[in-house]
Amino acid sequence: MDAALAFFMKRIPRTVDRTFADVRIDNRFYRVDPKLRGDKVEVRYDPYGDLKRS
Repeated sequence: MDAALAFFMKRIPRTVDRTFADVRIDNRFYRVDPKLRGDKVEVRYDPYGDLKRS
């Protein structure tokens, strides 16, 4: 089941903020490992899920 759900995940490129070590999705900020500051990352999430719970 998890493999099938992976096809519906939304993928978006983001650059981790150098100062705060976070990424922004839909005007909400999410913490990222500080080791990734300044790096480009691909964020994957369920667009039908509840991002507010995270």
